[in-house]
Amino acid sequence: MSHDPGTTARSKNLGFVTLFLVELWERFGYYGMTAVIVLFMVQRLAYSDDRANLTFGAFTALAYAIPAAGGYIGDKLLGSKRTMVLGALVLAGGYSLLAVPDRPALLFPALALVAVGGGIFKANPANLISRLYEGDPARIDSAFTMYYMAVNVGATASQIANLTMLRVVSRAATDAPPPAVGAGLAVPSTLDVRTRSIARSTTATSAKMTRSSRRSSDGAKPMKGAWWAATTRRT
Repeated sequence: MSHDPGTTARSKNLGFVTLFLVELWERFGYYGMTAVIVLFMVQRLAYSDDRANLTFGAFTALAYAIPAAGGYIGDKLLGSKRTMVLGALVLAGGYSLLAVPDRPALLFPALALVAVGGGIFKANPANLISRLYEGDPARIDSAFTMYYMAVNVGATASQIANLTMLRVVSRAATDAPPPAVGAGLAVPSTLDVRTRSIARSTTATSAKMTRSSRRSSDGAKPMKGAWWAATTRRT
C-alpha cells in the first residue's frame, strides 16, 4: 500500500501541532498554579508559612517522581498516546477542582490529581514526537526545538494570564486560585485521537523502507552509475 507523501506530511504536521498545544497547556497550568498556590494557602486558607511550604514541597516532589511510573505505563502497558490522553484528562480534572470557589477541602484532592496527571502525562509527548519523525533526523531536531519552545511559551503566558485574571476577575482572586486551564487541556486531548493513525502510518512506512533496504543489500548487485560507464568506454 503506497502512501501519498503530501498526505503523510500533513498528518505528521497535524500530530505535531496537537502535541505542541497539549504540552503548552500543561506547562501553562503547572507554572501558573505553582506561582500562586502558596500565597493562596497562606492568604485565603490561613495556612502558616511552614504548612503551606510543606504542602507545596510534597506536591512538587510527587509531581517530579511520578513521571517514572508514567513512562513505564506508556512503554509497557497502555502505549504513549493513551497514557498521554489519560494524564491530560486527569490534569484537567485537577485544575477544575482548584477552580471551584469556597471549597478549601478540595485543595488536597486537586493537588493530588495534578501531581498524578502531570506525572502520567509528562514522559509521553516526547516519545510520540520521536516516533512521528522516525528516520528523519533533520525534521526531528526541528520538531524537538519547537516542542521545547511550547514549555517556555506556556510558562510565560501563564504568568501574564494570572496577573490579568487577578486584576479583572476579583472573585476568582478571592475564592480560588485562577488556573483557567482545565478546558484547554481537555480539548487538545480529545483532538489527539489523530495520533494513533499517524503513528501506525509512520511505523508501517518505516518498516517497508527497512525491508526494502535489507533486500537491496542482501540480494541486489551494486548499481553502476554514469561515471563507471564512461570510464569503461574509455578503457
